Amino acid sequence: MTKDNYSLVGDIGGTNARFALVRSGDVTPEAVEVLACGDYDNLDAAIVDYLARCGVGEVQDVCLAVASPVQGTQVRMTNNHWRFDSEEVRKRFGWGAFKVINDFTAMALGVPHVSADKLVHVCGGPGNAARPRLVIGPGTGLGVSVWFRCSTDGCR
Repeated sequence: MTKDNYSLVGDIGGTNARFALVRSGDVTPEAVEVLACGDYDNLDAAIVDYLARCGVGEVQDVCLAVASPVQGTQVRMTNNHWRFDSEEVRKRFGWGAFKVINDFTAMALGVPHVSADKLVHVCGGPGNAARPRLVIGPGTGLGVSVWFRCSTDGCR
């Protein structure tokens, strides 16, 4: 595995950090690992350990979904002791890009990749695949996000 072939993706919650590698041009996660956040002082240490477990020295780009609000480059986890500046972490590891997004935003962005039989219709009527999709889930709090289709003639 080489840097040019993989990006690192992850879901960082209050209890666990889930990491995976994704080949360039693919959406299928590989080498999925779940690490306990409490076992690491910070995000950097968890990433170094994960990459060592996978036998990967470095990756090209990174996108992490976090269970907290995301504003600017400063990330303060809501139910986790980790605090970091995404730009400082990006520079430390030499990544081309490091995106940090809210975990429910990440789930909403994944909706187009979910087969129709895995989606749950929650209101009356026949439904309309072109309408917005809601992602909602209980955890330490209540997470919610919405996905809607946009095209050159506007969003619906």
